[in-house]
Amino acid sequence: MAEAYRFSPIHDTLTFHEALGYIATQGMALATKVFGHELAVDTLTIFSHTDQEHRFLDRLVRRYGPVSSFSHGQTLYINPRPDLEVAGNHIKYLGLRAPDDPVKPQVGYVDYPVTDYNAIHAANHPRVHEITSGRGQGLLEVRHPDFDVLGYVVREEEHND
Repeated sequence: MAEAYRFSPIHDTLTFHEALGYIATQGMALATKVFGHELAVDTLTIFSHTDQEHRFLDRLVRRYGPVSSFSHGQTLYINPRPDLEVAGNHIKYLGLRAPDDPVKPQVGYVDYPVTDYNAIHAANHPRVHEITSGRGQGLLEVRHPDFDVLGYVVREEEHND
């Protein structure tokens, strides 16, 4: 099978950490490209692409802390120990999404908690679309063809366990 996405498959801790760093730095670059400035990242979620990869990653991410009440559907969230920092960002939620598309090109996504959600929404950025999360939360999905990560703008006040 040809490589479906960058880091395919993740089968060791080193590659997992490389993927997390990549998701964080690309998530910050995505915000800069779309909005013209960085946005803080507090959530890193990695997409698994096969059942075997998912089983490995599930065992690995659970070592980082307790399961978060943010978990829903195909996404497991962990509240990592307080010292988890990736690419200069304090990570509040570490996520793992079960495989839903073996050739999904994205490696994962980040969340950008903001206090000016309505202003960002009103700006009508062409790469930003409002969606409803699996938890029923309104958020703004940020996509750009130059990036294999996604970003989600979330209301800071709603982004708590």
